[in-house]
Amino acid sequence: MFENIPDWVWWVAVIFAAGVVGQFGKSLTLKLLGLFSKDAKEPEVEAGESAAALDLKQQKKLSKAEVKRAKKEAKSQAKHK
Repeated sequence: MFENIPDWVWWVAVIFAAGVVGQFGKSLTLKLLGLFSKDAKEPEVEAGESAAALDLKQQKKLSKAEVKRAKKEAKSQAKHK
């Protein structure tokens, strides 16, 4: 039954199967890493730390991110001139 199939077809099938397995493994690994990632977890409130302090920390992070984005944008604009 399978004797009439050329060798190159078998190799194409093997490479395709390896790609499917690899993609599945990659997506599974990323999901597992996402479960254990510190960035994905909600910030834990310590005993003496209030919600307002967390808001300040988050605002500080956002402002740092804005400054970084602005610098990157200015750099790219200067590069194109």
